[in-house]
Amino acid sequence: MQLSARRFSRKAIILLLVVLMSAYFTSCDSNNANTSEPVSETPAVSSETSEDTDAVKSQGVIESFPMTFTKVSNILYKMECEAPDGNKLTLTFDKKDWGTWNIGTWNVIDKEGVSTYLAGGGTDWEYVYRAGKDSSGWVWSGGNHGNELLMDIKFYDGESGEELVLNTGEPVQLNCLKIVENTKLHWGDANITYCDVTRSYTIVGSQIRLDVSYDYTQDCYLWLSYTCMFPVDKKYGLYCSFISPENKLIDTVETLKVGAADYSGPFLGKKAANRCIIWGYVKPEYKFEIKVGTVADSCDNFKNAHKTFYWDMNTTQNKLYFSKYNENSPTLVKSGTKFNTSSMWTFYVENEE
Repeated sequence: MQLSARRFSRKAIILLLVVLMSAYFTSCDSNNANTSEPVSETPAVSSETSEDTDAVKSQGVIESFPMTFTKVSNILYKMECEAPDGNKLTLTFDKKDWGTWNIGTWNVIDKEGVSTYLAGGGTDWEYVYRAGKDSSGWVWSGGNHGNELLMDIKFYDGESGEELVLNTGEPVQLNCLKIVENTKLHWGDANITYCDVTRSYTIVGSQIRLDVSYDYTQDCYLWLSYTCMFPVDKKYGLYCSFISPENKLIDTVETLKVGAADYSGPFLGKKAANRCIIWGYVKPEYKFEIKVGTVADSCDNFKNAHKTFYWDMNTTQNKLYFSKYNENSPTLVKSGTKFNTSSMWTFYVENEE
C-alpha cells in the first residue's frame, strides 16, 4: 500500500507540473499578443483586412512623380502623368462662371487614345456649405454651388517652391504641383462675405491633397454640410468600404448598377469613418482611397446623424460625403472662428499577389 501511494504521489506531481507549465506558456503567448505593436499605416497597396484586427492599410503619401501641367485655356488646366496601370492619367481644374477654380475630372487614356471617365464631372470634391446669415434659412455656399468669390490663384513647383509661369498650350514639367487659391464665401450678396478661405492643393501623380483654412469674419449659421466629397462613375465605384480613425473596417456597401434618375437613391453607410476605399465591377483592381486627416474640423467627430455616407446618386454615378453639422437645426459659428481641414484622394491599382 505504501509503494502504491508513493507511485500515485509521483504521478500526481508529474501531472501537476505539466499543468503548471502549460498554463505558464499559455500566459506568455497571451502577454505577447497583448503587447504586440499596433498596425501602422504604410504606402503599401492593400485593402484586405487582418483576421485579428480588421486593420486596413492606407496608401500613404506620394512624395514625387513625373507630371506635365498645362494651361489649356482661360477656363481649363490639365495635369497628365502615367496612370497606376501604365496608361495615361489626366486631371482637370475647371473655372466656374462665378470665378473660382475647382477640381474637375479624372480620366484614364489607353494606348489607343481612348479616354475613360473615372471620377468628377462637374460636381463637388472640395466642400459645400448650407449657410445662413441668420437661423431662418440657408443657401448653398462654396464649391460647385457658387456664392464664393475668387480673390487670387497661384501655381507653384512643389519641390522648388518657384511660382510657375503658365502660357496657354505650353506644358510645364514637374514632380509636385502646388496650387494656392484664396476665396471668400457669401450668402448670395458678393458684397457681404462671411468667411475667408485658403485652399492649398498638392498634386503628385495619382494623388490629390487639399488643405483648407477657414477664417470666419461674420457670425454664420450652418446646417448639414460637406467638407470632402468624391463623385465616381458606378462602373468604377459600385462598392465602398468605411474605415474608422482606429484603422478598422466598419462596413462595406454596394449600390445599384443603375440608380434612380431623379436623384432619390439612398444614403448608405452613415458610419464614423474618416477613410473610405471605393471600387467597381469594371476593372475592380482600380481602387480609390479617400480620407480626411482632420476628424474634428472636417467631421465634428461624427456628432451628426449622417457622418460619412455613400449616395446612390443617379443612374450612372455614386458620391461619397464626409459631413458636418445637423440637418434640421442650425449651428452658430461665431466670427473669429478658424477651422483647418485636410483631405486626400488617391487612385491606385491593387494587383492580386
